Amino acid sequence: MMRLGFSDQILKFIHSYLNSREFRVRVENCLSSPRPVKSEIPQGSLFGPRRFNLYINDILKADNVHSAMYANDTAIISQHTYNFKIIERLQNYITRLQLWLVAWKIKVNASKSASLLFTKQRCIGSLPNIYIFDQPVPWVTEFKYLGFILDAKLNFSPHIRAALQKAAGMSEMLNCLISRKLGQSNHKVGACGVNNQASAVLAGNELPFVAFSHKTDICGTLRPNRKGLPVSLKSSTLKKGEIIAFQKGKMCVLKWKDEKPLHMLSTFHNADMMEVKAKMGDSVKLKPKAVVFYNNSMGGVDRSDQCLSYYPLLPEINSENTTRRFFDIC
Repeated sequence: MMRLGFSDQILKFIHSYLNSREFRVRVENCLSSPRPVKSEIPQGSLFGPRRFNLYINDILKADNVHSAMYANDTAIISQHTYNFKIIERLQNYITRLQLWLVAWKIKVNASKSASLLFTKQRCIGSLPNIYIFDQPVPWVTEFKYLGFILDAKLNFSPHIRAALQKAAGMSEMLNCLISRKLGQSNHKVGACGVNNQASAVLAGNELPFVAFSHKTDICGTLRPNRKGLPVSLKSSTLKKGEIIAFQKGKMCVLKWKDEKPLHMLSTFHNADMMEVKAKMGDSVKLKPKAVVFYNNSMGGVDRSDQCLSYYPLLPEINSENTTRRFFDIC
């Protein structure tokens, strides 16, 4: 810092800040005795990153080798027509860099380091390892650096694929959090539709009781193989338009035959039917009120799930056009 032109007052202030520091380790209720800090940069302070930059400011420099540094991540870059020349330059630089690292008591994690050759050559062959502190640095075809996945061909396909997978995962999480068209029942309490996965806990009667405690009624489809359902509900054979229902308290379980058998669970419906106008023509059809409520509340969600099953979110990415579109988006 003296070579960088800092004043004596600043140097004394920093010396006082760093001098006589101690640390302790706690494991559950056990606390160790104080130990002196011989070499460190206190974390959590605004001054910490700046002092680290000052600490490594005089890192070794060399011709034909460039060091790209961000915090404690360092990339050593060199280029040449021949691969063996690149490896030779990097190894010579690292050999000299080791002396600087030892002098400034900086340790390098070789297991988290990697060597990556950017080239359009198809047949590269085996490359000799680069060593740092007698530990080989493995060769890889792609590496994540500062959140960006770099690949040997620099077509960014691995990074785009990872970004799409992450977006698909976040989309699935958001789908679970999106409101499902809440309605109001005749009981002046909240009413919501649920699919057969959510109503699967009917066997233990947990979902209705949780809903009652929150003054919320539920209505949704039900899988016929769930435990606790009446045997006659499963075994009954219905003709088109017929319905069979069982009531226990506020809970009503019904089976209605349309094109296929449909099982429903509701806490504010019974076996009552209502007339519904057909989508095509002027004909009128009788449907259970629970089915009508569910279609109005959850129909759009079911259709979106059906479309997603037909059109996956992750298409194959193997073209230069995708790379160009990626940069256009950025």
